[in-house]
Amino acid sequence: RDEDPDVRKFACFAVGNAAFHSEFLYPRLKDVIPLLKELLLDNNENEKTRGNAAGALGNLVRKSGELCNDLVNWEIPELLMNIAENDESLQPKRMALFSLGNLCVYKICRDALGDIREGDTQGSFTNRLHTLSQKTADVACQKYIARILSKLSQPEKE
Repeated sequence: RDEDPDVRKFACFAVGNAAFHSEFLYPRLKDVIPLLKELLLDNNENEKTRGNAAGALGNLVRKSGELCNDLVNWEIPELLMNIAENDESLQPKRMALFSLGNLCVYKICRDALGDIREGDTQGSFTNRLHTLSQKTADVACQKYIARILSKLSQPEKE
């Protein structure tokens, strides 16, 4: 982890870009998942860095489900939902929702998102999304929630 906050911000962006275009680099990018999680969880980190980290995590499944097991093992689906619901900064919320839209097309990630509700008084993942939609006035968040709900109505990928 670099000391310079700008380096961390652009490193997250670079990882996201590397994952965006092809799954070819996914095996090499797998090791950055815990670092992206750490940056996303760090409330002292720059809002843009945290948003870039959330976006990079979603891009790791954009082209294939190859890293879904790793993301689930690092509890990324639950983390992204918690960021979407509870973060005080808009950029990480938006990117967490967008990334959830990428993750929720895969069975293992849907199953992990379903696990969030086990013993959860907030209700099912879908109910939580509807509640979040009602609480937020942000148009981008509304759009990303609608995108997730639309994807959940489609068949899942293995």
